Amino acid sequence: MNYVISLSDGTDFDEISLGGKAKNLSNLINIGMNVPSGFCLTSEAFLAHCETNGIKKLYEEFLSLESHNPQRIKILAIIRKTMLTSEMNPTFENAIRQAWGKIDLSPIAVRSSCVGEDSYDKSYAGIFSSYLHITTLQGLLQAIRNVWKSVFSEQAIYYRQEDTFPRMAVVIQEMIEGEYSGVLFSQNPISPELNTMVMEGSRESRAIVDGFDPDIRFELSRSEDIENEYSLISPFKSLFKTARNLERLLSYPIDMEWAIRGDDTYILQVRPLRMEEKDSYSGNMKFCSLDDRASSEKLDLKRHGYEDFWIRFINKKYWIRKKAREIGAHHYAEFFIKFTPEQIVEANENLKAIELDSEYLVLRSPGMKFSQKYYHRNTFIDAMRQIINENPNQSEYLIQVGEFIPVEIAGFSTQLHDGSIYIEYAPGLPSGINTSEFSPSQIIVDRLGTVVHEEMKSFPEIYIFDEAEMEKVKVSNPTNQPCVLDSSLITEIINATLEYSKSLQEPRLEWYFYKNKFYIKDLSMENNPVHYSSNLGLIMSAGFAEGNILLLNETDIDFLDELGENLNVSVISRSEKEDEFTIEEHDHKNHDVINRLSEVSSVIVVATRPSTGFVPFLDNIKGFIFNQGSLLSHLGIVLREKRIPALISKEATQIYRNGEFVSFSSETGITKY
Repeated sequence: MNYVISLSDGTDFDEISLGGKAKNLSNLINIGMNVPSGFCLTSEAFLAHCETNGIKKLYEEFLSLESHNPQRIKILAIIRKTMLTSEMNPTFENAIRQAWGKIDLSPIAVRSSCVGEDSYDKSYAGIFSSYLHITTLQGLLQAIRNVWKSVFSEQAIYYRQEDTFPRMAVVIQEMIEGEYSGVLFSQNPISPELNTMVMEGSRESRAIVDGFDPDIRFELSRSEDIENEYSLISPFKSLFKTARNLERLLSYPIDMEWAIRGDDTYILQVRPLRMEEKDSYSGNMKFCSLDDRASSEKLDLKRHGYEDFWIRFINKKYWIRKKAREIGAHHYAEFFIKFTPEQIVEANENLKAIELDSEYLVLRSPGMKFSQKYYHRNTFIDAMRQIINENPNQSEYLIQVGEFIPVEIAGFSTQLHDGSIYIEYAPGLPSGINTSEFSPSQIIVDRLGTVVHEEMKSFPEIYIFDEAEMEKVKVSNPTNQPCVLDSSLITEIINATLEYSKSLQEPRLEWYFYKNKFYIKDLSMENNPVHYSSNLGLIMSAGFAEGNILLLNETDIDFLDELGENLNVSVISRSEKEDEFTIEEHDHKNHDVINRLSEVSSVIVVATRPSTGFVPFLDNIKGFIFNQGSLLSHLGIVLREKRIPALISKEATQIYRNGEFVSFSSETGITKY
C-alpha cells in the first residue's frame, strides 16, 4: 500500500486516498500551475493509526451517545491525547523518512487534506490545523500528529455534521517565504453584482487567512484588460490572469491562496468559491432562546465572534437544559437578541414580555466591554444603546442575554465511588464555595436519602446580589446560623445527581435554590472520582506526592484569585487549549508569588484555601494541603483531572514550615522527614 505519494503523481489516485486539498493541488500541477513541490501522507495511514491505537473504537463510543451529551466532549479529549502520545506505525514513518530524504524541503508546511476539504459543499477553511516553518524530521512527525488530532476538535466535529469516521490525509510541501502572500477571489464574494475580482495580500505569511488587515488590496472589473492595468506590478498581473484562467478551466469561481517570491507566483491552494448566503434574519429583530437550537444556529454566530464559544455551548449547555426539563428541574433563561440600531425599542418591548423568574439579566458579547455586568430588565435598553454608541459602524448587533437568579442556597453534588451522594452547600450565591473562600457544609446520603455523614457549618459572611449596586457583594450573615437543607431539597439534589450520572462518568453538578425552585446551573465531567475520608481530612484529589513545603498565606491566595480572574481561568467546558495561560508580569502588582511558584519544582503547596490562580503553575506543583476548601471547587476539578493529590486538613498552615520535606498519600496520610 502506498502511504506516501508525490503531489506530482497524485492524478493517479482518488480523493479518498489524497483528501480534497492534495487532490486539487495534484490537478493544478497536472495543468501546469506553479505549485510548491511536496508529497502527501495518505488517509490510509491515518486510518491505520486510528485502528491500531483504539481511536476508531473510541469514536464509535462517541457516536453512540446522544448528540448533546457532554460526555462526548470528554471522549474527544481522550482521542486527541491518544493521537499525540501514541507511537507512529514504523511502516509509514519509514515512508515519510524516505520521502524527506529524497527532496530538499526545508523549511516545510504541513497542512490538512481531509476528504471533502476544499470542495464546493464544504471548504473546511480554518477548521483543521496547519504548521509552517518545520525544519526537522521530528518536527514533521509531530506536526502530522497535530494535524490528525485536529480532525477530532469540537470545531471540526460540529462543522462536519456527519456520523461517518473521518478520513484525513496530510500535505507536506515546500514552505514558500514570499515577499507577498494572500488570497484572491475570482468573483467578489460579498457583492457579486459588482462583477469584480478581489485580491488581498500581506508581507507576512498567513496574515490574511488568519484574519489580519491586508497591506494591499486590489479590486478589478472581471472585464478589465489586465495587461493595461498600470496600477498592478507584474507579479500581481500574473496572479489575476492565473485566477481568470483557472476559473475558465474549472468552470466555477475560485478562492485562491497564493505567494509571490521574486518574479514567481505560487498557487498554494484553490477551492470553489461559495458565495455568501444572505442571512435570513438580516434586518429582522429576533429573539432566539438557547432551548431553540435550530433557530439559534441560523443567527450567523460565527460572523459575530461566537464560533468557538458556541461549539462548546451547543455540545453542553443545550443538553444540560434539555435534561433539566426532563427531570422537572429549572434552568435560568438564556437567549440571543439580534437587532439593528432602529430596533432597540422593539427589542426592549419583546424583552419585557418574556416570562422570567428574575428581573435581573447578565449581558455577554464577544469583543465588547460593558460598564456593568448585571442589568435590571427595565433598564436593559441602556445596555443596547451603549452597544450601538461604542460600535457605531455595525449595521446589526448580536448579544447573548442570560437571566440572573439571586440565589438563596447554592451548592455542588456528585456521586462517590461507593454510590452515595456527596453534597456541599452554603447560603447565598455560590461565589464563596466556587473559590473555597468559604468551607461549605457537607452531607453524604445514600440513594434513599438516609444521611450517612453530616457536617454543618456556620457562615459569618455570605455573598448576595445587591440590587441597589447591581453587583455581587460579600456581607455579614444576619443570622450566622448553620444553613439547613430540608428533606425535600435533599431529595431533589439526589434525583438530579443520579439522573445526570446515568449519562456521564463522574458528573459534578452545580445547582441552587430560589423561591422554592431547584435550578441546575452547570456541570463538569470527571474521570477521577471524588473521595471522602474523616480520618485523614478531606481528600480533594487522590494520589501520592512528596516534596518540600512551599507555604503561602491568605494575602498570597487573594492575589492568586485576582490572577485567575485576570487570566480568565475556566475549568468548565474548556477548549483544546485548556490551561495554556500567558502571565505578563507587568500586568500584575505582586510578582513575588508568581516568582515563587514559577521558579520551583517538586513542591507541596500548603495554603489557607484553593484558588484557580494555581492552574498556570501546576507543572511545578506535586501536591496541595489546604486548611479549608470545597472538594468540588473549581481547582478540585482540575487537580483530579491532572491526578495531582490534594488534602484538606485543618490548621495545615500552622503545622507545616516552609522548606520541610514531606510525603503524603490519600490512603496513609502525611509524613514529615
